[in-house]
Amino acid sequence: MNNAPAVGIELSVVLAAAHSRAGLEACLTSLKDQVSGGEIDVIVACNCCEGAGRSIEEAFPFVRLIEAPPGTTVPELRTLGIQAATGRIVALLEDNSIVAPTWCRAIRRAHAAPQEIVGGAVERDGTHRAVDWAVYFYEYGKYMLPCVEGVSATLSGNNVSYKRTLLQEIQDEFRNGFFEAFLHERLRRQGSTLYMAPDAVVYHTLRYRVGKVLVQTFHHGRHYAGRRVAAASRLTRLGYAAGSTLLPVILPLRIAQLVLHRRRHLRELTVAMPYLVLFMTSWACGELMGYLCGEGESVRRWA
Repeated sequence: MNNAPAVGIELSVVLAAAHSRAGLEACLTSLKDQVSGGEIDVIVACNCCEGAGRSIEEAFPFVRLIEAPPGTTVPELRTLGIQAATGRIVALLEDNSIVAPTWCRAIRRAHAAPQEIVGGAVERDGTHRAVDWAVYFYEYGKYMLPCVEGVSATLSGNNVSYKRTLLQEIQDEFRNGFFEAFLHERLRRQGSTLYMAPDAVVYHTLRYRVGKVLVQTFHHGRHYAGRRVAAASRLTRLGYAAGSTLLPVILPLRIAQLVLHRRRHLRELTVAMPYLVLFMTSWACGELMGYLCGEGESVRRWA
């Protein structure tokens, strides 16, 4: 991240595109009316644009496109985009979402204050499929409206923004991939705070297949656990492994409690609960494997 700040660029939007061209175009369309004036640039780091780069740039001339090989993970795409960013603020999105009409304005307004790390709410865009709601609840339920503005314990990696100077200070941490959970943990230890700006809303749009979600949750759980205990003793690993056997019960109950507290989407929670239990069991199996055997190649399955 040694690029000098570009004159006049206030906000760089880094969009990691790893799902589909249709999803990417929908996200860019939602940004289109917000980026005029030269103060906002949009960087798309894409592993699914092979052969379509020129047509995307023609349809969305405000985009700077970085084409990455198929198989490049979402954390790696984020790193590529961040390294190319020149704005005072760097915001992260994914191509599985569209942004609210005032999203850019809300991000910039929040960063006008001293906050260095600002995230927003994540809502689910119209779907009636139980599997989609299950994924939404475990990935983004914490960020479902209504959210309280102010200091937050966690922020979504798909709707988060940083002062660029802060990212420059910790760039060694994400050279091989930007994993927000571990980065935020480090930043909090250093004294930074995470700030929730509920009016910076994105809408999650992706539809899921059960088999693919099971594979992803296993590998995400294994990578998380393996990295968490990479330097831990065998006894510590065994303790975490024992605790992970309770997760198929604990995690769905936590999610249900959160949704009940927000008093929204209770019907969707009810129909999604069997999938939630299934997916959280897969995650727990991944954690168990990660604590006992390390992360293995699970980092390569991060999408």
